[in-house]
Amino acid sequence: MKKILSKISIVSFLALIMLLVTTFAIPCTPAQGIVGPPPLIANPQECWGVFVGVGEYEHGWGNPLNRADAEDLYNIISPVWGASHMQLLEDSQATKSDVLDSVDWLANQADSNDTVLFFISALGDVDSILCYDTWGSAGQINPTELANAFDSVNAGKIVIILQVWGSGAFQTALSENGRVVIMSSGVGESAWIPSELEHSVFGGYVIQAFQNFEATDTNHDYRLSAEEVFESAGPATTQYEVSNSYPDIQHPLIDDGYTGDLPLIDKFVFENNVTLPAGATAVTIDGTNYTSEPQTRIWAPGSSHTITVPELVSAGTGTRYVFTGWEGGGTSSTIYTSYGSYTADYNKEYQLTLTSPYNTPTGDGWYVDGTSASFSITASLETSDTKRFFTGWSGDFTGTAASGSIVMNAPKSITANWRTEFLLTINSVYGAPTGAGWYDEGDSANISVEEVQGFIIRQIFDGWTGDLTSTAASTSVTMNAPKVITATWHTDYLQLYILIGIVVVVVAGIIITIVLVRRKGTTPRPPAAAPPTYSPPPPTAAPPPPPAR
Repeated sequence: MKKILSKISIVSFLALIMLLVTTFAIPCTPAQGIVGPPPLIANPQECWGVFVGVGEYEHGWGNPLNRADAEDLYNIISPVWGASHMQLLEDSQATKSDVLDSVDWLANQADSNDTVLFFISALGDVDSILCYDTWGSAGQINPTELANAFDSVNAGKIVIILQVWGSGAFQTALSENGRVVIMSSGVGESAWIPSELEHSVFGGYVIQAFQNFEATDTNHDYRLSAEEVFESAGPATTQYEVSNSYPDIQHPLIDDGYTGDLPLIDKFVFENNVTLPAGATAVTIDGTNYTSEPQTRIWAPGSSHTITVPELVSAGTGTRYVFTGWEGGGTSSTIYTSYGSYTADYNKEYQLTLTSPYNTPTGDGWYVDGTSASFSITASLETSDTKRFFTGWSGDFTGTAASGSIVMNAPKSITANWRTEFLLTINSVYGAPTGAGWYDEGDSANISVEEVQGFIIRQIFDGWTGDLTSTAASTSVTMNAPKVITATWHTDYLQLYILIGIVVVVVAGIIITIVLVRRKGTTPRPPAAAPPTYSPPPPTAAPPPPPAR
């Protein structure tokens, strides 16, 4: 049992080590923005700052580089946080009461959701900050007084940076959850202000940390935190003094009571994965269109900004860019964010145009650059009087097959070519006209018919009507469409009339001939005798027959 428990303990220990290694070794990826409507924040986060620089004192001594520390840091952060959220106290404006009043101003302005930054660069004593009106202890702020002043500041995030001699003496009094206290030197240590740096050593490196965002943002999360500022400025301060053989080396301190990193500045970077056409809107940031990228913004931490990219960008005839999503995830063209690096992914697309006077080819449309487009068409089309036959493709593709494919590396235009046949129909109630049938478009069709039909009663050809008007029995017609031609006729009775006349003449002659012949061959009769006297016949004798004629 002990062996089993021992193995379990070893496995658990190794798992813990792997978890720690994974947590700290894997670089942080930029946070993705919110997709959809922006969150409704009843009490949005704000940032408030006080910058104090005492370069000269009421009684004549001091160092103007302390004032330069406060001025330059104020000028860096003010455009980001907003001038109305900042106070800059210099020299005579930085009496003890002025400084403590500025902390009261922070307390009145900031709430639990806000960030507060208090920076002071001034001379110091063993355990106090020397304000402008210092004369003895009257113008000095000790750790307890500063701590009491900050007790009324209820901001959720508080950063106090003290560029003061021996500022480590303030650590215990100011240490509290939710605060990051950064001190330029340990207890009793000097805070050097060399003229060659134009700043105090520590104050100058703090300013450099804000100016060199990329180098200071060591976890690459596009947020500059108080901890990262110290990690940059603290060691650099000590190293500078060691390298220059300072007699008293200062060792900056940090007291971090904030869970995680406390962000002071957010950075937003936008770019596209393609180069959009000149003049086209690349991105819209908070309602303003920008035609170039990358676009970089420095914003106050926790602020929300609207980022919109065009879903479709025309690049001329037949070419366009289509938004496909954000690198790393998300397909909405609008996001809401304050920090991170965002790359909008676009596909470059080309248009395939298919042209055909007949039928409807399939496959035309938009295709991603470099992909293959397949297309096809029905190869024949037939009606009662027209036949069309696909003969091949021309333009950016050639071939005789009814289907094909092409690589879309540019706009493409392809035309389907056809051969057409038209039907020639010839109608005639008489005879057998020739020439009817199918002809290629544009061909000449020869037609003919016998001009006379029948005997005795004849049909005489008059001409062609319909899609051809002509009186010639043999002619031609151009087949540029289906044609229907009709032969027209009229009936001729002349030969019938001649025949009838001949018959009449012949019959009349025969009759006349007969009559004449009869008259010529007959003997004339004698004159009639007087009637005889009646004598009764003998009773037994029959009467004689009448004489023959």
